[in-house]
Amino acid sequence: MSGLFIDDGFTLTKSIPAAPGIHPAVEVVFRPALDRKRHEYRQAFAGDPAKFDSWITELLGAQVVKVNGEPLPKGSVAKLNPSLRRQFTDLILGFEPADVPVDAGAELGN
Repeated sequence: MSGLFIDDGFTLTKSIPAAPGIHPAVEVVFRPALDRKRHEYRQAFAGDPAKFDSWITELLGAQVVKVNGEPLPKGSVAKLNPSLRRQFTDLILGFEPADVPVDAGAELGN
């Protein structure tokens, strides 16, 4: 992965610190989405809140690989803490950066 293209099966990781009173610390491993999903996001966001919630649940179920080292139970995606749902969505759609591994700095121009 050069940073220019998303290869099939490519995953990224993000360590999200605890937000006391909101959610615990979380490490999420996810597959970044292609730009088409950003367009779908804009379409889903403009419509019915239930449709939007369903779209986000499907996105997270398809793109989140692990949370704290464990697979995300498909039946629990809709119950994720709202703050974490938003952060996971932003990561998957590329609105927020993932962690950059130390050995990837040179490849990414850092």
